[in-house]
Amino acid sequence: MARTSIKTPGAAISASLKKLGATPQILAEALGITVSAVTGLINGGKITPELSVKLGKALGEKEKHFADLQLSIEIADAAKKAGKVTKIRKVAGKPGRKPSTAKKLTVSKPAGKKPGRKPGVKKPASAASKPGRGPGRPPKAK
Repeated sequence: MARTSIKTPGAAISASLKKLGATPQILAEALGITVSAVTGLINGGKITPELSVKLGKALGEKEKHFADLQLSIEIADAAKKAGKVTKIRKVAGKPGRKPSTAKKLTVSKPAGKKPGRKPGVKKPASAASKPGRGPGRPPKAK
């Protein structure tokens, strides 16, 4: 999968202002927000859906244009954080069959981890040392 450069909402706002010959001051007045809020957006601030609609109308873009750019950035960030995830494979069997007649779905476990108790938790001594003689059971007759 080739890595492509994603245009940020701030870069799009800046490009639109340049294309229109406008300044952040003019955009701030059009949106009813402060100039520092506009420069914050240009420098990487988050675009809400409501703000995307206002920016689209003010800058002559589609109403969802800036929200789409914001979502692309958020998905790219989430993909970096997600790490490795095991893909689920299709369950064998014909559609419509009961799950008990189809093969069970298996997911490989990460290497190095053994199923069982949590670290630091020990089995009770009576159950661990004498199989079949847990607490509350009488001793075997000889």
